[in-house]
Amino acid sequence: MPTGGSKMLNPKATIALMICCRLSTFELQAQSMPIQNRVESLIDSWEGRPTARESLLKVGSEPEVLKALGAIAASSRQPFMRRHHAIGVLATFKSDQSVGLLARVAESAEALYRCDAIQALAEIATKSTVPVLVGKLDDHSVCMQFQFSDPASTADVYVSDEAVRALESVTGQTFGQKSSDSHRVTNPWKSWWAKQQRERVE
Repeated sequence: MPTGGSKMLNPKATIALMICCRLSTFELQAQSMPIQNRVESLIDSWEGRPTARESLLKVGSEPEVLKALGAIAASSRQPFMRRHHAIGVLATFKSDQSVGLLARVAESAEALYRCDAIQALAEIATKSTVPVLVGKLDDHSVCMQFQFSDPASTADVYVSDEAVRALESVTGQTFGQKSSDSHRVTNPWKSWWAKQQRERVE
């Protein structure tokens, strides 16, 4: 029984107070987590690019978020889906920082992720993406395979094939040629790029 001026809290009010305190503690813990961990957690709770981008920009500034995404995309220690999604989200930021981070992945990551980065660069589609894509025209690593049923066969896709496809998307230019082994020819693109460079100097 209460004594003196003390009062007993209503049981419902007590439960609400406990829940509020626990939520506040959870929020404080989340805010104290390093931004890298918070970005990884949000990427793992994947709900699509628009939602991921919106949520990520609530945990840090754009440069901070991009740096964390770039670290995920470039690290061989990260899980496949986390890296794949991080590269996809980088495509939603049409900035020099995002292009630079994707260029790093396109240069040094495993072939599968190099093709992911090339796709992301094609989506960004700014002038700064073109030199990166041209730089992958001699990359004949296999990044994926197509399988056909009639007749049963497989076809390797080179990183350079994806680079040509991306260049077509970004520039609106196409040469429509394939080599004897069915891969996309790269020499016309190299000549095109050399011409662009000459005209820039002149």
